[in-house]
Amino acid sequence: MSIVLNGTNGITAPDLTDTGGDTYQKDNIVGAVSQSGGVPTGAIVETGSNVNGQYVKYADGTMVCWLADYNPTNLGGYYDWSLPTAFVDTTYFYSPTNANGSTIYTVAWPASRKTTTSCRCRYFVARVNMYAIGRWF
Repeated sequence: MSIVLNGTNGITAPDLTDTGGDTYQKDNIVGAVSQSGGVPTGAIVETGSNVNGQYVKYADGTMVCWLADYNPTNLGGYYDWSLPTAFVDTTYFYSPTNANGSTIYTVAWPASRKTTTSCRCRYFVARVNMYAIGRWF
């Protein structure tokens, strides 16, 4: 096996062997994650965003979603957050936090108000950050 550094000066590495598995490098680490039967088959990390927030999916099945600096129009009301992408089930954890950095009084609603694509909270501040962590497979 020949290893090339910066396009020049190839060196031989006889102790490295090809195990037949995927080879990851800087151009395929980030991309679409996928799985087949619980075995990762795509990239290591996938990132995305839409009007509902941002997300990161990892090849091990972990997913993190967030919505930064949401400005609700009715303080003391309820917010049904449509997640930026779906979780595999409703066992994910979610929490609102105060975007101002001070004490926040919020209530993460019971599981009955949680689906794979949305969750509800009640908030008492003007700017809210929403976070959720769980599994995409």
